[in-house]
Amino acid sequence: MTIDQVIALSASLGAFMSATAAFLAVRQNTKQREASYRPELALTRTIFTASKNPLSKGSFAEFWVEKKDEEVLETESILSSLTIPLHNVGLGAAKELSLKWSFPINQLVSIVNEKAQKSLIPAYFEFDNEMLSLKSEELNASTSMWSNQKNDSVDYVLPASTDQEGVSVKVPHAYMELVSALIYFSSKENDYHSLSDVPLLTLELEYFDIGGDKHKTSFNIELNLNAIHGDGEGFYGFMQSRKNA
Repeated sequence: MTIDQVIALSASLGAFMSATAAFLAVRQNTKQREASYRPELALTRTIFTASKNPLSKGSFAEFWVEKKDEEVLETESILSSLTIPLHNVGLGAAKELSLKWSFPINQLVSIVNEKAQKSLIPAYFEFDNEMLSLKSEELNASTSMWSNQKNDSVDYVLPASTDQEGVSVKVPHAYMELVSALIYFSSKENDYHSLSDVPLLTLELEYFDIGGDKHKTSFNIELNLNAIHGDGEGFYGFMQSRKNA
């Protein structure tokens, strides 16, 4: 190999290494730019208390509200319902969020109806055409519109560095009513073993970052009871989420 060929080869290798370094730098900058506006959503552990709703005069402790350190005005408690704070712990805003709640509602209806039968209370739930109905001559009949509860939307969630309060997402009423009924019927016969059968509540999220890329994530939300009052007339506990891989 001549000296001219060696020089040409060295120049080519140098150009290749320079191009490779430039490519790696561009890719690293792209990753840093994406990370700078990528959202990261998280649900906060929420402590709540449950009681009968004085407005609807329901039979179960289906009125769940967040338990706060400070005193809350009674009128505010009556007009509110349990929500779970949704925070954005990422660096960029999340926008155009679509929320979808789900849980094995038919399975839970079967469990609750079985407990009602064992407790000798003439009541049963029926789930048909996306509507959850309580049929009973002894208890107050009611209907919960699951079709209007399972989907929701949020315009945007700012990063926690900008908005520490986050966004409150409502827990579906149908889930709270069935769980409250299960606790009520279990308390009537003093048998709480079936409370371990309460299924997880799942929240699926789809959203966009400020760069226009679409993201998906989901959470399993677990109910944990701390205490039950009387014959299931009230209880309190907390809801804790786990992000699915």
